[in-house]
Amino acid sequence: MALHRAEQVIAAFVTAVTGLTTSGANVARGRDTPWPLETTDALNVYMGPEALIEDESDFPDGYWVQTIFIDVKTRQASVQVDTQLNLMRAEITAAIMADHTLGLAFVQWSQEGDTDEPTIDKSGEQPMASVRTSWLVKYRRNWSDTTA
Repeated sequence: MALHRAEQVIAAFVTAVTGLTTSGANVARGRDTPWPLETTDALNVYMGPEALIEDESDFPDGYWVQTIFIDVKTRQASVQVDTQLNLMRAEITAAIMADHTLGLAFVQWSQEGDTDEPTIDKSGEQPMASVRTSWLVKYRRNWSDTTA
């Protein structure tokens, strides 16, 4: 069974941000458990809201804007945490914007959205700082077939 186009967009985001210099392979889709203590930098990718853009001129196709959240996380004892978070954000932006269509023919564009203020979780043995970034992706799909 073919995947919904929104699912394909999220998978393309995970692929694009896997292997960055800072976070490497520490990329998870919808992770809800803490990263191991030895993990210094990591990314969590989540599906956000999706909005229909009214455009009847291309019926039976419609256009949607999908929000993707990326939680950027770091445990750094020797570096200012917001400096590390911003370094990681720069890598993410370069990776996503290298191909704003994410290699998907049905994607029209991707753009960086809002970023929340950093937070620090001090509950573990070593604090973890994080910031949530958001991305917007405009894509086209058929009204009667979410995979086409």
